[in-house]
This record gives sequence, structure tokens and C-alpha cells, in this order.
Amino acid sequence: MVASAASNNDRVVFHREMQALLAAEDEQTAREVLLSAMRQRLGTGAVFVGRQFRADGPPMMRGLWAQTIWQLPEGIEMRDLVGSIAQGMPRWLNAWFTRVRRPTSLSRLTRFIPYSSRAVLKLGSPKGVPPLRDIVWTPYKYKTHHYCLAIGFFQEANDELLGEIVTLSLAYTVKWINCLVAQDQTVNAHAGPRLDLSERELDCLRWLVAGKTMRDIANIMDMSYANVRYHLEKARDRHGYASVQQLMVHAAMDYSLSPLGPETEPDSKGD
Repeated sequence: MVASAASNNDRVVFHREMQALLAAEDEQTAREVLLSAMRQRLGTGAVFVGRQFRADGPPMMRGLWAQTIWQLPEGIEMRDLVGSIAQGMPRWLNAWFTRVRRPTSLSRLTRFIPYSSRAVLKLGSPKGVPPLRDIVWTPYKYKTHHYCLAIGFFQEANDELLGEIVTLSLAYTVKWINCLVAQDQTVNAHAGPRLDLSERELDCLRWLVAGKTMRDIANIMDMSYANVRYHLEKARDRHGYASVQQLMVHAAMDYSLSPLGPETEPDSKGD
């Protein structure tokens, strides 16, 4: 009973964090919400990078920001740690990082070759700071642009933790792109057109944003699991996303979907 109550409380906290991210009026506010959420999950630092693929030249990678969550010893800069990790990564891991399309954690990626994982974590664990146990990558790819938010953690990311980190990270990334486009900054960012969703697709996404699984949604909407999956994956493929999670976050922005459930949405759902 106690464990169940704690789990329910954690879910409420997560929903409030998502609500705050979706409601943030600017990128800086969204970033503060994200970093606060990661701090609560024992994160140590976050790095946001962008990569653009151009038809007329080689891909370009640039750091957008790097920020410390855990207090680092004096004289150690977050960007230096990031550089140390990037330079010390095995070549295969560096190559994978430039192509990854789906969120994952270092512990999952290297579970069968733990030496690579330990080497990378050691590079990101200076003296005076608890050693890193995991790094979570959350990519967001749309058309010629590829963004990735990487966060180091003092604990290994289990399924529940990974799901929350990825969803919050995707919400921040979409918010960042939308804010950048709204400010008309010439960085070639592209948030993509407003989503064109059928009512059934939108209903499925409403419950997905509220934290329900596809099986939960099937029960709520009196549909088969296969049918729910079909609608979500069809919408994902039609809009060119790498994952249903990316579609979900974009839909939450476009249609003001609430992580607290459809009954808490404003009267206007973006129509």
C-alpha cells in the first residue's frame, strides 16, 4: 500500500512537470523546469546539441547549451566534461551517436559490452562528484535537423525513469524549437507544420499524453490494442517522426493536450 501511494505521488509530480513544460511561455522557463525535474531524478548535467544535414555539404554539429545540475568542484566546467566524454568515446559509439534516432540510455546500449560503458562514465565523473551510473540520450529528428539532449545520472535508468526523462526531454526540445521559430532567429530551425490529425488519432494521443499505455487506451476507447497502435503509428509515419513519443509531444503543443487528462484540457483544443 505504501509503495503504491509513493508511485501514485511520483506520477502526479511527473504530470505537473509536464504541465509546467507545456505551459512555459519561453525557452528559458522551459529549461528551468526541465533541469529542476532532472535534479529531482539525481541528474548531474545536461547537454543540448543540434546537427543539420545539408544536401550541398557535410553535416554540421553545434552545441546549443550545456548546463550543470549537480554542483561541480571549482575549476571544472561542464563543457570541459562534455568534451572529455566526446573525445574519449570509442569510435563506434561516436558514430552511433551521430545517427541515433530513438531514445536510449548508455546502460542499455552497452549492456553486453560493459567495458565501453564504464570507460565513458569514468570520463564524465571527476573527483569530488559521485560517479555517473548512466547517460540518457533523447534525439529529436525532423527533416534535415537532428537535435539531441543528453543527461548524466547518478543512478541507472530503469524503464519508468527512462520513460519520464525521454518524455520531458522531448517536450523541452519541441518547446525550444517552437520558441526559436517564433522569435524568427535565423538558425534554420524548423518546428514542422501544424499536425493534421484525425479525431481518432487525436483521442489516442490525448490519453498517451496523460500517461496511459496503448493497452490502457484500448480499454478506455473500447478498441483493440492493434487498432490503437495502428492509428498512432500511421500518424507518426505520415508526419515523418522517428517515434510515437515525438509525435505525442508535438501534438501536445499543437492541440493543448494536458498530461493531467482530457478532462483538464481548455475548451479550445487548438481548433
